[in-house]
Amino acid sequence: MRILLVEDSRMFSRLVERTLTARLEVQIDTAASLVETRELVARQSYDVALLDLVLPDAHDGEVVDYVVGEGIPVIAFTGRFDESHREQILAKNVVDYVIKNSLNSAYQLADIVERLQRNDGIRILVVDDSATMRANICKILHAYRFQTIDASNGRVAAELLDEHPDINLVIADYNMPQMDGYELLEKIRQKRSRADLPFIGVSGSDNPLLSARFLKLGANDFLAKPFSREELYSRVLNCIEMLEYVEQLRQLDKQKNSFLGMAAHDLRNPINSISGFSGLLLDMSAERMNSQEQEFLELIHQSADEMLSIVNDLLDINAIQTGKLEIKRSRGSLGAAVAGRVRLFDSMAQQKQITLHYRQELDDEILFDRMRVCQVLDNLISNAIKYSPPGSEIRMVLVGDESEARISISDQGPGISAEEQEKLFRPFSRGAARPTGGEASTGLGLAISKRIIEAHSGSILLESEPGQGSTFTVVLPVN
Repeated sequence: MRILLVEDSRMFSRLVERTLTARLEVQIDTAASLVETRELVARQSYDVALLDLVLPDAHDGEVVDYVVGEGIPVIAFTGRFDESHREQILAKNVVDYVIKNSLNSAYQLADIVERLQRNDGIRILVVDDSATMRANICKILHAYRFQTIDASNGRVAAELLDEHPDINLVIADYNMPQMDGYELLEKIRQKRSRADLPFIGVSGSDNPLLSARFLKLGANDFLAKPFSREELYSRVLNCIEMLEYVEQLRQLDKQKNSFLGMAAHDLRNPINSISGFSGLLLDMSAERMNSQEQEFLELIHQSADEMLSIVNDLLDINAIQTGKLEIKRSRGSLGAAVAGRVRLFDSMAQQKQITLHYRQELDDEILFDRMRVCQVLDNLISNAIKYSPPGSEIRMVLVGDESEARISISDQGPGISAEEQEKLFRPFSRGAARPTGGEASTGLGLAISKRIIEAHSGSILLESEPGQGSTFTVVLPVN
């Protein structure tokens, strides 16, 4: 970006130049008078001009009139400010203005220029049946370096949105033929959220219900005609900055997922080795170790297995959040899979004096990923055992019909409140209840299980009340 800086105070000019070049990749040419400004503009094109309103040879803002007339966007600065002065400045069609009364003025100028740089490339759709209003809004937005597309009604706007998916913001009037602003907004929100495509409703009516309805339908903001250019730009900027913040959060989330994936992957191999070799030592050397040595080795082996489970959960949640979760379906016996998991966990239940009951009423084969569904069952059964008190019972039932299979797991644990149920399937979320045997919990198992079953076009249902135990039901389509 090439900038023209016109200021007769050499100290302030140097301060602005240093501030801009420290923050932005810009080229700056300086002038101290209207004459010097004319000479520079005659031989060089500029993206934006920063102009003092009062110069030795131009006491009444003539430099602004000249530069604006040359088609260069202008940011003016002045040492005086009141309502009449503000109107005089805006009447000269400047992009913005800064009060030159402190060191902060240079930083304000840098902020405005940086924002103008970022505005370049942002596309805004302006929708109004008045050609004059569309032209006025587009003119203001162009002054702030936005790109615009315009439409005369909602129907044309909807077609343009399909043709130009890179549009970043919609500004639409309420009262239009063929499709009004409400209808356009409802159509947009069927596909894109407030965080994906901001929408500003506009109307010249003094009916307060118009703004309320726009906002209730999913608009991000509302403008009442007539509005000032400053108000328009401020509201547009709020929406654009929200988009930028959302994108920053998405990028940070991607970096977090990438880090978790790499860390978990790098940890899995050494943990596997610890688990494998400690298990081998337990099998081979039990007779040569005293009881304390064997206990220590069993603790090492158990801790390695727990760490491996956490690492595998981290890898799974990373695969889910990056859209890389693989489901490999094949036709097989769901009953055999469930019965196998019951046998596997029966000894774990017995260690806590918990009785595990299983009843099967479905023998048909279904299409499912056996390994992933067994992973879900492992999580649900182990949770039931973890949170059930000694001497209680856990009941599992497999039923189904020609369309779906249902696996229910009911325990006699502490139950889960309605408030906790809402967040239980979120990653890293855990309820208030604690495992009755001190078992570990990462808060990832249910989130992973939910996504695995949803990838099968199924669902996980939860019925629970505090003090009444819990029933988790896995619903899977037969085909």
